[in-house]
Amino acid sequence: VFERAVAESCKLPARVWHALLDGLLAHELDGVIARPTLLVWGARDGMFGRAGQDELLRVIPGSTLLVYE
Repeated sequence: VFERAVAESCKLPARVWHALLDGLLAHELDGVIARPTLLVWGARDGMFGRAGQDELLRVIPGSTLLVYE
């Protein structure tokens, strides 16, 4: 299931993913996710930059970012 989800999501252009993230971050997310959350990000990610990860850290209480160099 995961491999198919990744394959399908790779069909979308990066601009679509950027718009999705921008839309999510445009809403007030503070307190929406009330569980500890692990964010996993690769330093060479071509779709989402580090600034977006930092914003998710800010709005998700108790979140942790794991960065793969």
